[in-house]
Amino acid sequence: MDSCPSHSSKYCLTILISVLSSAVLWAGFSAQAYEYPYRLPRIEKGDVEYATPEETYAANISALLSHDLDWYYETLTAATAAEDKELFLNSGIDPTRKFDLVDTEEEIFILENIVYKTGVLLIAISRRPDGFVMRGSVTLVQVDGQWKITSEFGHDPELDKYDDMVMPEQQVHPFSVLFHPDELDLGWYQKVKAQQVEHEDVICVLQGAVVVGGNNVKITEIVPSSLYLNDLVPHSPWLVGKNKQIDVVVLSTDDDYVPGKLKSFNSWWKKARIPFSQEQPVMLVKFNKYQVFKSLPDLTPGKEYGITVTGYLKNDTPFRSIVKVNLTEKTTGKKTR
Repeated sequence: MDSCPSHSSKYCLTILISVLSSAVLWAGFSAQAYEYPYRLPRIEKGDVEYATPEETYAANISALLSHDLDWYYETLTAATAAEDKELFLNSGIDPTRKFDLVDTEEEIFILENIVYKTGVLLIAISRRPDGFVMRGSVTLVQVDGQWKITSEFGHDPELDKYDDMVMPEQQVHPFSVLFHPDELDLGWYQKVKAQQVEHEDVICVLQGAVVVGGNNVKITEIVPSSLYLNDLVPHSPWLVGKNKQIDVVVLSTDDDYVPGKLKSFNSWWKKARIPFSQEQPVMLVKFNKYQVFKSLPDLTPGKEYGITVTGYLKNDTPFRSIVKVNLTEKTTGKKTR
């Protein structure tokens, strides 16, 4: 990419995940305890105190969206800012080219904040509506009581495991996705936020096949550990028996069944009568319901949302499947679909 001078892969990824950024939805910012995934907000330069790593990263992205190069460098350590300037100077690239890479339709989420060596590691994901997804890490350290982004750990190989990038043209779109309509209930979400009910999972049904290289690929070719909902929410394990856990449930014969006491889902499942066989099995995947709601851009009863399920096939091909759903709100009598 011409806008990023040649340097260590980790440092360039840090630049890119900062530059390929979000049209953020919130205004204002205050130091707080963060719930992850945390949608990165756009903030104003005069409001920044660099009091938390999250605030500094939000300032870094906001500086790029504001086309303010001086502010961008202010979010970096002095050594990292000098290194960045030298890289662009030596490469003959105008550093304001960073701004050209900003896509206002993108979103950035922070997935984790991890203590790392003398600083912290923010695990972040940048995603676009066309299916572009990039995961990476941003390292920060405290300087005189303020958090700043650093390239100090740019060569650390242990950080490579957080890096991934999927381009839209790499993906296949093979499988259909179904949800029990009443499981995505806003009334339940509000009760969880008020700590009135326990957390639970929502079950996603994957079915169908995809043609890859002239061959039909079944859902059994999915790598279960790679499954995410809306690129943010990892799958949850199923409990089978007292202590055994499995990643997913695959139904392919009459002897297969849905484990657990799932009264509402099982009632819908029996009525839906979704066919499955050894030639066309179905896969049931659990996701944390609270995190599913948090992965949506806003929460409006009756509004249609696109929910994606992504992952990898065993041949390393990335896939993306999408379903349109409407949120219910049982407390107001509003129904799905």
